[in-house]
Formats: sequence, C-alpha cells, structure tokens
Amino acid sequence: MIADNVGDVYNISDAFTSTADFIEGAGTKHPAGSNVVIVKTGTDESPVYKFDVMGGDMAGFAALVSGATNGNLAGVDANGQYTDSGIAASSVMQKATSAVSGNVASFDANGNAVDSSIASANVMQKVANATANNFAALDANGNVIDSGARLATNTEVTAMLDRVFGASSGN
Repeated sequence: MIADNVGDVYNISDAFTSTADFIEGAGTKHPAGSNVVIVKTGTDESPVYKFDVMGGDMAGFAALVSGATNGNLAGVDANGQYTDSGIAASSVMQKATSAVSGNVASFDANGNAVDSSIASANVMQKVANATANNFAALDANGNVIDSGARLATNTEVTAMLDRVFGASSGN
C-alpha cells in the first residue's frame, strides 16, 4: 500500500478474514462482497497505511421510508424505525432573514423569528458599580442605574415604625 492509493475502494468478491493490515486487527471474518478502502492512520511524520472494511452486515441500519414527503423531518416509531414525521422542515423555526448582527431576535405574528431592530447593547444589562440591596432606577436616557436608595432591613423598618407610632423600642 502506498500513499497514492489512499481512498481507493475495492470490492472483495470472496469471504475473507482480516489480518494485521486492517484497522480492526487480525481475525475478523467478512462476507463476500465487502468493500475495503485504503486509509492513512498515524501522523504525517509517521504515516501507517491500513485497510478499513466498509460494510458487511447492514441489518439493523436505517432503511428508506416508503411514502415519505420531500422536505418533512424524519421521526422514529415505537419500534425504532424511521418514519415521516409529517412536520415540514420549513415550519420549524429558522434563521431570521435580514438579521443585523448584535440585534435581539423576536417573533412576528406568525411565530417566525425576525430581527427586533433592538441592539442587544440596549437591553437591560448589569449595572456597573451597583450597591447591594439598592433599588434600580432609570436615568433620563432609559438606562438602568443604581437609585442610591436601599431596601431597609427588618430591624430598620421596626425602628421606623416604633418612631412613627411612639412605641417603645423593640415592640
């Protein structure tokens, strides 16, 4: 075997048993009519050329679906056999046409993905330098900012209520 024969496929007319020259190693029996291809294994610096059997017993592999509709997605029945799903590939969500990189996707009235014309940079994002427990607010441009007002703790709320209603502390 030489590099010039890599990819060549041969149909073997007699049954045979593989040798060490095969990817699978020696000792595997193959039926007459098996196809064998020459492949390169190893590295470019140290190539090794071997035979690879393509085929053999194909029982259990997928068979063509009779009566399938062109453009429909494949399905699988309870026995694991392929069927026509009845669902057209074109009815499944596809790439939005005329989409602008960086924009957010949305849906039109028919449920198709479309470009929303809203840049993802304009969607609410994490607020830089936000203080934990502070409320969010909007600036004059509609950007989310830290309001500077924080959520009071239960102890602070109790203390405020005590002051408002003249109750004694802790009640």
